Amino acid sequence: MPDWTSAAAAPPGKSVVRDRAISRTDKAAIAKEQAIMTQPTITLSMGSADGGSTIGRTGGLGKIGALTGSLPMWSCPLIASLSPRRDMANAETMMLVTPLERELEPELRAAIDAKAKPLGALGRIEELGVHIGLLTKSLRPNLGRAALTIFAGDHGIAAEGVTAYPSEVSALIATMVLDGTAGANIAARAAGAETFLVDAGLKAPLMPHKGLIAKFVRRGTRNSLYEPAMAKDEFLTAFQAGTSIVTDLKKRGFDILALGEIGIGNTSAAALVAHCVTGLPLERLVGAGAGAPPLGLVHKRDVLTRAYQRAPVSTGLDAMREFGGFEMVMLMGAMFGAARLGQVILVDGFIATAAACAAVALQPHIRDYLLFGHLSPDAGHVALLEWLDAKPLLDLGMRLGEGTGAALAIPLVRMAEGLLTMMADLPGAHPI
Repeated sequence: MPDWTSAAAAPPGKSVVRDRAISRTDKAAIAKEQAIMTQPTITLSMGSADGGSTIGRTGGLGKIGALTGSLPMWSCPLIASLSPRRDMANAETMMLVTPLERELEPELRAAIDAKAKPLGALGRIEELGVHIGLLTKSLRPNLGRAALTIFAGDHGIAAEGVTAYPSEVSALIATMVLDGTAGANIAARAAGAETFLVDAGLKAPLMPHKGLIAKFVRRGTRNSLYEPAMAKDEFLTAFQAGTSIVTDLKKRGFDILALGEIGIGNTSAAALVAHCVTGLPLERLVGAGAGAPPLGLVHKRDVLTRAYQRAPVSTGLDAMREFGGFEMVMLMGAMFGAARLGQVILVDGFIATAAACAAVALQPHIRDYLLFGHLSPDAGHVALLEWLDAKPLLDLGMRLGEGTGAALAIPLVRMAEGLLTMMADLPGAHPI
């Protein structure tokens, strides 16, 4: 059995990486599972006798990746009740991510050092070049098209007065995205990206649109102050939708994915999920979000504290089911799917980063695949990036959401791509 180290046992200033490590690295088996993942019909269900999940947790402290212990996925009651059709393959594939292979790294660094520039002169762009080369397993990567994919959903806990805006604003902003007039569209156009809006669970239905991906699981989550935000089968439906969306984008030539969200009340959901999986105090994670609620931040913190007391869970699966949003679960599913497919993943702000924390808690290896587009001035975002040991690409003081920060980081990825594929070499020794 794994080490069930708790957040309370961690030294001050340290965090516990929970859940499990995948020990299997057989390439043939992985390739077979990746092929199964791309098939269009996978039926998943989730259930356990005690209503909880028991995915193993590992007791690594400090930076992500210090891991101990492992637990086979099939021993988890949440996933052991899959439909008979490909149940074992589905269970292993759903959250299977192997460590990022680094065999090509010396060649990539040598190729970058040979370019017409002093050594290291392009700073973090050179590190980006190494990253995309490793993702694509190529010295001359072709990243194709870029997509800004925005997942939208509403939250039952918004009824508790924890937001500055009513839930109806979520659908209003989503409609602006479809009309091409939201901040997200401006950022995407500047970055040369196409925009897609995913209805993951908005309260109000949206009109059909070529840019709309309708994947709603339910019209908003339940109020997590009183009950789980979603049922177990709803969680898995949302997770699978996230993986299927990025699989479809991959087939259409999109290898750069900027991931964002829309959802009134989702800063509350994100704070609760992040608190569960990182052990960071709610006081550090609860901020004003889109604006201070009329009843104030004290009220918001009180509501979230009581919600957590109802269900003091600690795994990524349980945290998402109890407190997350459908847009957050789809974000997490998209991260797992994109990592397995070798797509560049640009994570946006606080909410998307909270989903990334849940993903990392479930499978620490996924951290190697994630890039973080920007730094929000939200104190909670700063805390989560520290927990992930992540350095964002941009720091523009932005806190709009909608994937805007992730989208604006796309040109940096394009420059790194061009560094490997278009920049001339300079013969001879290079100065530092």
